[in-house]
Formats: sequence, C-alpha cells, structure tokens
Amino acid sequence: MDGHVRHCKLCQRQMSYSVFYMCIDCLLELEKVSGYVRRNPYSSIEEISQGTNLSKESVQKIINFNPRCYKVRKKV
Repeated sequence: MDGHVRHCKLCQRQMSYSVFYMCIDCLLELEKVSGYVRRNPYSSIEEISQGTNLSKESVQKIINFNPRCYKVRKKV
C-alpha cells in the first residue's frame, strides 16, 4: 500500500493511507472534544472551545462531523 494517500475528513489535509478517516491531529482534537462533552454535557460551542483550547471553528467541524454523538447546547 505504499504511495497511497487519502484526505482527512475534517481538515482535508493529505495524509498517508490508514484505517482512520482523520489525520492524527484531528483525531486528538476529536478526543479532546469528546472527553469534554462527556464530562460536561450540553455545553455551548464557546464553553467547549475554552475548555479544550481549540478554536470555535474546529469544535464546530468536529460536532458537525457526527452531531448525534454530542449533546451540545444550541444558541437561543
């Protein structure tokens, strides 16, 4: 499988072929967000961003990737 590449489903960066759909950086960010939301369900995007030190845009991309996995407070 040498020479095969794919693109990360979140950031679209080119990565070496692997069984994962995301690059290692995005996988680590996904784990940060998942852990935070597990400990703090129904947090807002802003709270998750502050609690994980990730940008709001990154948090939103992760949540949009699989929204049924996250209990996030919607803006009113």
